[in-house]
Amino acid sequence: MYTNNTSFPISDWSAQVKKPNRVKRVFRRLTSCLIFLVLGQTLVAQLTGIKTIPGDYPNFIAAVAALNLQGVGPGGVIFDIDSNRIETGVKVVLSIPNNPPAADRPLVFRKKGTGNNPRFEGATGVSTASDGIIVLNGLDYVTFDGIDLSDTRFGNNNVTTRMEWGFAFLKKSSTDGCHHNTIKNCNISLHQSHPGSHCIYVANHTVSNTTPLVLTSFDGTNSYNHFYNNTLENCFTGYHIVGYQSPSPFDLYDIGNEIGVDGQSTHRSSVTKFGSSSNSGNGRGVWTLYQNNLKVSHTYINNSGGLPLGGDITGIYIGEANNANIDVFNDTITIFLYSSIISNTLTVNSGVLGTGNTINVHHNLVTGCQGNILIGYAISGGASYLNIHHNELSNNTNGRAYGIRANGSNGLPEEIKMYDNVVFNNSTAGFGYTGYSHLFEVNGNTKKTSVYNNLAYNNVFNTSGGLFGCTVTV
Repeated sequence: MYTNNTSFPISDWSAQVKKPNRVKRVFRRLTSCLIFLVLGQTLVAQLTGIKTIPGDYPNFIAAVAALNLQGVGPGGVIFDIDSNRIETGVKVVLSIPNNPPAADRPLVFRKKGTGNNPRFEGATGVSTASDGIIVLNGLDYVTFDGIDLSDTRFGNNNVTTRMEWGFAFLKKSSTDGCHHNTIKNCNISLHQSHPGSHCIYVANHTVSNTTPLVLTSFDGTNSYNHFYNNTLENCFTGYHIVGYQSPSPFDLYDIGNEIGVDGQSTHRSSVTKFGSSSNSGNGRGVWTLYQNNLKVSHTYINNSGGLPLGGDITGIYIGEANNANIDVFNDTITIFLYSSIISNTLTVNSGVLGTGNTINVHHNLVTGCQGNILIGYAISGGASYLNIHHNELSNNTNGRAYGIRANGSNGLPEEIKMYDNVVFNNSTAGFGYTGYSHLFEVNGNTKKTSVYNNLAYNNVFNTSGGLFGCTVTV
């Protein structure tokens, strides 16, 4: 019988017994790492569903930081912000580089409750030209509904520390602009005395550089953005919407931007107390350039009650947009001038070239204007078809007046129609500036001109150059 009397040192025996424990420790560590990785992924998961401020996030700035880090998930995300809430020191850029909003995952900030809109007050600015309270950096499908912005801090008289923009739509690059965004039911108030203040600012440049971009694709435009039922005040310009100066065939203009109402709210869009006391340029309620299929409607524009003005002022100015379709309708404009300057209440100057495009200006009201020179409706440019109808110019007091003018000589339009417009109860009493006045004027140079059913009555003009009721040049 064989007997193995070999013995092991106690230390070796202990090592053998401890091996299973060591394996368990390694397993636990691996499990912990895996759990950490899973939790880490959860921490940066895309945002979805309904979030609350305060609640899920302590404030708006924290919500923006989370969005810029995590992005928007399937189905989109809605941030409900308590009514009557006021946040200060707001100056944010929404970039969302990963998982940005899209048609199937929109991003919405909206008022919660029945009180006053939540209000975000601007932070201290650091620039004289590019500080914005909320800036969208090349984003699509973002909505702000019932969110107010202000930069009306008492004693903030420094141009550098003031905000230039309330909402701003800017571009990541020449191929990445802002599309399908909506600002509605918002009240925005800045500093009227700041000549760089624009309540809503849409422009062809990046966040870091205001040099205009040269576009290479339609994706680089700012298009199909909607601005509904907003109240803008205390600014140099209410709406500043400027696209890319596209060369022929003009296919890189912004397309489909709209100012007006959404058909759901009874609140009208408005721009009040605009312009500046400095001589830095024309204050404008609405100013657009390089836009196609643009609509400006149902907007009340009135600069009275603001600062004494130091330059010319325009209610609505639709600038160069060759071969573009434009609709301006159901707007009301009142311009009060404080010095010897010119009031252009509604101007559409679309450019010199047009093939098959149409400009429609109808059912607008210019009333209660006072000042030296009033240009009521001035529609010119190269549209193939100019339609000017059912507009009213009434109860204005000016030294010299141009009532409703249509000038198609730049582009040789196919047809100008001016009909069913009315000019009444206007006078020049109390103003020393004199000169000729026109009630209706058409400078056609067109293939076809139609002027009919226009009415003028009870107008008193003390003009040295004469009064012209209706002038048509073809």
